[in-house]
Amino acid sequence: MILFRNIGKNLFFLLLFSLLYGCNTTKFLEVDQVLLKKNVLHLDQKNQIENRRSLSYELGTLYKQKPNHNLFFFIPREWFFFKTSEQDTSKLAKWKKRFLAEPPAIFSEDLAASTALEMQNYLQYKGYYDAKAYYDETQVGRKKKKAVVHYYAEPNNRYTIDSVFLTSFDPATDSILQESADQTLFKRGQGLDGKLYELEKDRISTTLRNHGYAFFYPNNIQQMEVDTLRNNHSAKLYLDVQAPPGNSRRQFFVGDVVVLPNFNPAIDTAQLRDTLIEGMIFRDTTFAFSIRPEVIQNAIHLQKGALYQDALYELTTKQLGALGVFRFVRIRQEVDSVFPNKLNFRIELTPTKRFEMGLDFDVNYTNRSNGAGIGNLIGISLSPSVRHRNLFQGAETLISKLSAGVEINPNPERRQFWNTIDLRFQTDLFWPRFGDYLGIWKVASPLIAPKTPGKTRESAYRFLSGNASTRLSGSWNYVSLLNFYNYSLINMGFGFDLQQPNKRFSVNHLGIDYLLPEFQEASDTIINENPFFRNSFSRQLFVSLLFRDLNLVTANRPSRLGVSHYFALSAETSGFELWAGNAIYNGLAGAKDTLKISGVPFSQLIRLDADYRVYRQLAPKRSVAFRLNLGIVRPFGFSSEVHYVKQFASGGPNSIRGWAARELGPGGHIDSLSLTYTNPLFFYQTGDFKMEFNLEYRFNIFWALNGALFFGWGGISGPSKKDPTRPGSQFRFSEDTDPEAPQGRGLYDPFYRQIALSPGIGARLDFNYFIFRIDLGVKLRYPYRWDGKSFWNPPNKWLDNPNINLGLGLPF
Repeated sequence: MILFRNIGKNLFFLLLFSLLYGCNTTKFLEVDQVLLKKNVLHLDQKNQIENRRSLSYELGTLYKQKPNHNLFFFIPREWFFFKTSEQDTSKLAKWKKRFLAEPPAIFSEDLAASTALEMQNYLQYKGYYDAKAYYDETQVGRKKKKAVVHYYAEPNNRYTIDSVFLTSFDPATDSILQESADQTLFKRGQGLDGKLYELEKDRISTTLRNHGYAFFYPNNIQQMEVDTLRNNHSAKLYLDVQAPPGNSRRQFFVGDVVVLPNFNPAIDTAQLRDTLIEGMIFRDTTFAFSIRPEVIQNAIHLQKGALYQDALYELTTKQLGALGVFRFVRIRQEVDSVFPNKLNFRIELTPTKRFEMGLDFDVNYTNRSNGAGIGNLIGISLSPSVRHRNLFQGAETLISKLSAGVEINPNPERRQFWNTIDLRFQTDLFWPRFGDYLGIWKVASPLIAPKTPGKTRESAYRFLSGNASTRLSGSWNYVSLLNFYNYSLINMGFGFDLQQPNKRFSVNHLGIDYLLPEFQEASDTIINENPFFRNSFSRQLFVSLLFRDLNLVTANRPSRLGVSHYFALSAETSGFELWAGNAIYNGLAGAKDTLKISGVPFSQLIRLDADYRVYRQLAPKRSVAFRLNLGIVRPFGFSSEVHYVKQFASGGPNSIRGWAARELGPGGHIDSLSLTYTNPLFFYQTGDFKMEFNLEYRFNIFWALNGALFFGWGGISGPSKKDPTRPGSQFRFSEDTDPEAPQGRGLYDPFYRQIALSPGIGARLDFNYFIFRIDLGVKLRYPYRWDGKSFWNPPNKWLDNPNINLGLGLPF
């Protein structure tokens, strides 16, 4: 047996060696050719450099020549280029050239010299006026046919800003420059940077355009003069703002504002009729407007006779587009032929379709054969929707959506084919204006408004009035799982939405949820052994009269380092107002009553959920993604525990992928039913605390096929009080000292030991419009001591019960 094993190893290494040798590409090179293997940047280590990491990254983007990539980590792509003949015009050859092959990166001295010069120029652009950059080539390899190019960048001292002088020969322009001088981006002692100069030109141009200079642009600003002071490596900056003669030197006032609410370039202008409404001219073929004129007027901030402000022009464009009833919004401006300081505006609004149909389709996959015994589940959902615009001629939008989803078990050996049925109907009515619920925001605005220079304390309320939209929503949701339980959830909410560049903010003030659950016969075993589940899954009313929830989402664009951030925060409360009123009544009446409606109690809880992500683009087709997800939900008032539907769950295709959804936790608790292979139930575990960390490395393999290596860490914990029916679920900071506590499997370990770890690999097919994903996660560390001693899963058991996740889109 040992002999055959050794022979097998030798054959494997021989095969691997033959493959690597056969893919050697240097044998295809000419005598004087050398293949570029690697670029190495050496940034001066002798002197202290501000933002060294950022500067190193930026210099690394200037390479004129880069090494070839590998397919499956070790097959050179240029090998396919050499092996594919130019005369071969077959479809296979064309496919290989397009998706597999890369032209060989033959080292070029000219490109290397050009790269070094580009680095030197860039350093000088960043304020290192005495910078130097050069390169050196080293040939490596068995036949010296590969080159490693070393680039040496020596920035030396960076020049800083000593003083700034902004001037203009035009008195009006110069007055504006001096008034806004404190807003300059050039600060004394700051390092010089060409990018800063470009931004300062944009700032000056924006300031002037907001003071009537409608046609002033950054290219009207003269080249900046830099007077360097060699003794202390500083510089005096002189910026002369001299616009050329013509409109760019002229201050404009708003003239006539003409609105075409049903603009169609095919209609003869002779057929149009003018209607003057509060100083604005509405031009259409009929006086019967499809959208009320006052709705359009409220979105137009260009007032006749006022000094032109570019910010109001942009705000008008934005708010007209935000109405959601126009396909195109064009604002044309023209200098008046009689009064040269008057700017007339023609607003062309092309209506979009009043009705629009949509259809969403989703497929997912869950491997539950390792515990629940219900087999591999395939989930399919279909969601048709209807959008009705301008419902009441006030730019209102009604969106109705019906979702129908099922999970099935395709294994014919299992008796349970249908696993889950999920039906949902939701409708939302949006108004394109802010509705201040009970005047809350007008009262609260002075308390929460940011102290921004130049803005009053009530600017927050005015900002919401000009940018937020009101929403009234209602929904019905029916879920049935495995003949285990079903429930209906009826929801109604009222609030507003605020959409800004890279930000989204929504608040629900009024919220009413009515949950009607029903257990079925298959759930008797769990209900009898788990009173917590029975008590936390009863009929409930979730009611908020002043504040229900808020949701904040921010996402920025990638920085110069290729780093972008995403943050989502959700805060929810229920029953506070009713609990406070109930408590006051009990105090005055000396009673201990709990408010109910037809025996249904009101739930009181506070819930917080935060999701923070970081994305780093390492190369055009390689990136790293990081996510941290924290959550906590706590009951208060007359509620002793959080309802099941408001708790957190862990595991599944978008979580810790070594476990199925709701399989993990809470804490070190082990669900004995889920360990039974013949059990026809499902995973149902939830907790009051959630902590997850995910890391994923994403890379391209070839064509539309991408790969991923991922790692998941975390889990959920139960309430802070002990639950004897779910040993080990309690959230705690220390080990249990109860002598009657069961031993082994980590049931009473502190929460920081009850952590699950799951690495894995995945593949994605990226078709731009959607991404088809399959991930394989393994259990590296259990949240309990699986053998009574160790949390860690032995390597020989990693592939015993891997979890397969199938889905559309990226996990985060």
